[in-house]
Amino acid sequence: MNQRPGAPDGSSRERASPGRASVCGISAVVGAGGTGETQALLARMHAPIRHRGPDGEGFLVVEPDGPRRLESLDGSGTGPALAGLAFRRLKILDLSEAAAQPMGSPDGSLWIVFNGEIYNFRELRAELEGGGRHFATAGDTEVALAAFEAWGENAFERLEGMWAIVILDLARRRLVASRDRFGIKPLYFRREGGRLLLASEIKQILAAGSKRPCARAPVVAKFLSGNRYPILDETFFDEIFPVPPATWFESGLDAPAGAPPTSLTLNDPSSGVWTMRRAILASRPRQVAAVGPAQGSRTSSFSASRSVAVG
Repeated sequence: MNQRPGAPDGSSRERASPGRASVCGISAVVGAGGTGETQALLARMHAPIRHRGPDGEGFLVVEPDGPRRLESLDGSGTGPALAGLAFRRLKILDLSEAAAQPMGSPDGSLWIVFNGEIYNFRELRAELEGGGRHFATAGDTEVALAAFEAWGENAFERLEGMWAIVILDLARRRLVASRDRFGIKPLYFRREGGRLLLASEIKQILAAGSKRPCARAPVVAKFLSGNRYPILDETFFDEIFPVPPATWFESGLDAPAGAPPTSLTLNDPSSGVWTMRRAILASRPRQVAAVGPAQGSRTSSFSASRSVAVG
């Protein structure tokens, strides 16, 4: 269920084997315009990832008077919309409908879509319950949402596991997204025409976009020349980027394309996680050199310490 390292085309080992579904899928739109347009965009993003969710789907649009759950993306409503979420579900821990996504906080001010698994969710749940929080489900999605409600962005530093999380924080009129420390769970974004699109797979963004896809020539050239190290901050497609591992970012609901999202790391680059990542990346050229290139082939070295920025 891990993302395939060094696959800037967005391909992933999470993909299902023939006849089997695999993992959850996220679609998010901010700043689409009208409710109908938001739903149309979500429908185009949602359709290509049927393989990701055999157990259910859910939809939400945020309108000026508040969030509205939808049974389907039928284009109902005529007013404006600030944002929208769509989700394909694979049931793992809590199989009940109470754990369906998008999931809202008790007061409806926070909404989450989450792909992954939080390994320490029981410990976090116990701590939150000690503070008076009551839970309606037995899974980790509600714990991740409650953790964010209690601790804000600091909650991401306390999560142990693999995740791609998108949260609509309506009280502060913003979207917050995060990806786990090693980038196991994929999450991509694109800013286009005053909108911000986020998705589990690149093809969702391509399906929603109005622009013809353009190749990011330097990335393609590196890949074809044999420099196939894990690419953390680029894809094969121009203007489509992965949310970097070990980061969270926020973007306002009112002007999502007015400025680049603000990205912050989950942990200091001197921490053990980053040290391990640098060691793993640095070992690959030495491994290639030890094995030796095939006759007539060429190898490329790279720097193990690379700066990563959203967009």
